[in-house]
Amino acid sequence: MTEKIENVEFANDEYTRVRFVIVNDDKGTRQLAELRVPENYETGVNKYWDLILDQCDIETLKQERLDKIEKHREIISREKEKRESAKEAQELKKLFDLKSSYMKLPFVQTEEDKSTIRKAPNEMTLNFIVQKMMDEYLEQNKMDSDEFFDEIEDAMYEDDDDSV
Repeated sequence: MTEKIENVEFANDEYTRVRFVIVNDDKGTRQLAELRVPENYETGVNKYWDLILDQCDIETLKQERLDKIEKHREIISREKEKRESAKEAQELKKLFDLKSSYMKLPFVQTEEDKSTIRKAPNEMTLNFIVQKMMDEYLEQNKMDSDEFFDEIEDAMYEDDDDSV
């Protein structure tokens, strides 16, 4: 019976377990196996460990494990960057859409008002700016909130009538 081993790798970061495939050409079988590494890499404790020592360099196996860990960390880091980038793009689109809708409000009248809205760096600042503009508009036109919301509603329906 001829057995050989393939795909040898350390199974943990402490290098105390090793994983490999036992190939039996006579039977045509392949079996995944894992064993505890003998202390001080002793020989004669396990025939598969002895085969591993004959076929593999322990330092190379350790380096392969480190490389695998580093590659995994890089993948996780790239995925995290992708998620953060997508989230940032979504937030920017939301801010842009909000700015666009605020430009249509009746109290956003001058280019200076529009410029101020365009320059808002985030939603909180944008809302503060628009609230301030709205307060000034209400005060200048001596309107209460009901009259103001009626005016906004009329403006909204006016836009809908233009599209028909």
